[in-house]
Amino acid sequence: MAAASRRGPCFLENAARALRKHRRVVAERDEFPLPFCPPKQLEDILEHISGKHAVVMGLGLFGGGEGAARFLAERGARVTITDLKNAEQLAPALERLSDLPLRYELGGHDLRELLQADLVVVNPAVPRTSEVLRACSGSAVPLTSPMNMFLTLCPAPVIAVTGSTGKSTTAAMLAAMLGQGGRPVRLGGNIGISLLPCLGQIGPEELVVLELSSFQLEDAAYLRWSPHVAVVTNLTPNHLDRYGDFEAYAAAKRNIVAFQRPADAVVLNASDKALKGWIGPHLKGRLLLFDPATGTGPLVRGMSLRGGRLIWKDGAHQQVVCNLEHVPLPGAHNVANAMAAAAAARWLEVPAEDIRCAIAAFKPLEHRLERCGSFAGMRFYNDSDSTTPESTIAALKSFDGPLTLIAGGRSKHLDMGRLAEAIAGRVEVLITLGESGPNIAQCTRQRTRCAGRTPLIEEVDSLQKALEAALKLSRRGSRVLFSPACASYDMFQNFAERGRRFKQLVAAQRSTVEASRASSALSSRQARR
Repeated sequence: MAAASRRGPCFLENAARALRKHRRVVAERDEFPLPFCPPKQLEDILEHISGKHAVVMGLGLFGGGEGAARFLAERGARVTITDLKNAEQLAPALERLSDLPLRYELGGHDLRELLQADLVVVNPAVPRTSEVLRACSGSAVPLTSPMNMFLTLCPAPVIAVTGSTGKSTTAAMLAAMLGQGGRPVRLGGNIGISLLPCLGQIGPEELVVLELSSFQLEDAAYLRWSPHVAVVTNLTPNHLDRYGDFEAYAAAKRNIVAFQRPADAVVLNASDKALKGWIGPHLKGRLLLFDPATGTGPLVRGMSLRGGRLIWKDGAHQQVVCNLEHVPLPGAHNVANAMAAAAAARWLEVPAEDIRCAIAAFKPLEHRLERCGSFAGMRFYNDSDSTTPESTIAALKSFDGPLTLIAGGRSKHLDMGRLAEAIAGRVEVLITLGESGPNIAQCTRQRTRCAGRTPLIEEVDSLQKALEAALKLSRRGSRVLFSPACASYDMFQNFAERGRRFKQLVAAQRSTVEASRASSALSSRQARR
């Protein structure tokens, strides 16, 4: 920070020159589609942001844009928020920011406003191929992201969790383990918690656990940053609507280890075919594995599952951390999540007993196989955070007995073939909705004809009709699972709104059923009189 103060009032001109130089270097390497501020430049800009004009492009509803706006405003910047959504769509976030002197440009982006900014903070969901962003870059307007701001200024070691599925649960579990072990710990990132507003309260003695998406890791590469400990749960196709192919998506994820040093560590899934390709001399941090496949082979260096026990091995040292019955969450995928978190926690010297206690006390996160009701002889589960076929397949494997699946939503250009096979072998009733609903239904019909077993399939146009169809078609003893396997944006603002709506509908249906039952009982008593 001292170097920044010596630059004085010319820091923006210097920053612009640095950006132009960085852009030329990046263009020669052809690594990134759009250059963001390198770390020194960003640090200088944030040090002198008071009185400057900062634009937050894309407020969003998960806290990142909101946290950036609050951080910048509290540091004295003149902050404008621009978003394609209107005020009604952004109402919850706008209400939380109502105590700050912010300016808003909603319903579209004003290019003139952006080109006059001293810093543009870009929400991860804004496509990096955006013509507006390219115009800003061409005019040497400094660009960054909320997470890059945090990573540049964070004084504490960072443990980062990514993966195609399971990263939120793993990150939350890991934070709980570290806290149980007595370490001051902060949890944030893509899980929906921005740590930017509390950055000034974070000390170097703390640990920060971040869930990072491929979008955030794509941006972090401009900082040449990787975490002290990287945890990767798995790697399967996702976000192909943005990346085009799996290789580009995997490359974004790989940034989590690209800049590690020998004192760092990486925890990888030993059973994941794509992650096995990461193992090699190019990994600079210490390699730890977690092996969720039950077997009798040699233990991996890290966490293995053998004989119903999670076993830690580091060199000659072996230790049973816990038994499978200590893991309270349903599904083999949640056992894998617990193993990934436990491997990182044990490497960070959290005692096995504290890890065991944290696992046993862990509660499911909202919208992730969340039991949300039980009536009419059925149990209802909200898994709205499932936005890929793989995450829905994992959810299907978590239950025995008769199963009804509600799936569908905005397409991410992912192959639904494996999901259709899983549905054919496991589901009695399939209810589809949304943009991808017809595709899921058609794929399932094709796969079930080959398998000789066809579930009842009904296509509907709303979540309310989906729940009504599930109640009509499912038999007593069924579990009704809302696990969309798709994004939410065709019908809802995000997966959280989608999950809350499902829970509201379940609660309303339960009230209706109970009221009808009470009315029938009253009529029966009156008839007997």
